[in-house]
Amino acid sequence: MKRIKQLISVSIFLVLILAMSFSVFAADSTVTYDGKLSSTAATTEIGDILPGDTVEYTVEFENKSDKSTDWYVKNTIVEAFEESVDASGGAYSYTLAYINPSGSEKVLYSNEELGGFAEGSTSDAVGLKQVSSGTEEDIYLDTLSAGQKGQVKVTVTLDGETQGNAYANAAANLNLVFAVEPIETTTTVVTVYVPNTGDNTNVIMYAAVFGLTAISIMAVLLLKKKANKEEE
Repeated sequence: MKRIKQLISVSIFLVLILAMSFSVFAADSTVTYDGKLSSTAATTEIGDILPGDTVEYTVEFENKSDKSTDWYVKNTIVEAFEESVDASGGAYSYTLAYINPSGSEKVLYSNEELGGFAEGSTSDAVGLKQVSSGTEEDIYLDTLSAGQKGQVKVTVTLDGETQGNAYANAAANLNLVFAVEPIETTTTVVTVYVPNTGDNTNVIMYAAVFGLTAISIMAVLLLKKKANKEEE
């Protein structure tokens, strides 16, 4: 049976401001599968981000169906900060990680030198859009049994030295596309034929001997009966 992959998208909007304080922001949403994918937050906006901040965004995904499921994620940058305002040269680091049901973390993608730090930053991939070149295909996450949960965590650090006044009110749009495939279980019936291991040769021999014996007895009786009649 062909497995059908369902898709759902979670969009994250990051909005920059200019100020002298530094903060760490975190936000969460949940994707669930119970035969159909759904999300508690299809779109999330994280505002008041400052140059120099580190932003962490975690999406929890859960298998609420009664079947095991294969999970995938695709991470694309819909819009970079530089595309929303007239700015350039900003530098970033970016990490995409998976946290399995037991709490172990696996890095799926990591780049500490995006944008202004990267060599050849004059390429067509602007700022955070360089991320898409490494995460635009489906990345296999895990197989979750019924009731299990996993997490995908995005971490973005904005360089405070390369993002000046031109980045005021700049916004970026990150997209996480989750995909799930239910694993169909099949039952295989195996019929085992047990051969007859008895030796039929003896049975046939015994039957033949019995038959000959019976005939012999009957012949003796008939001859004896005939002899008796002649004596009379």
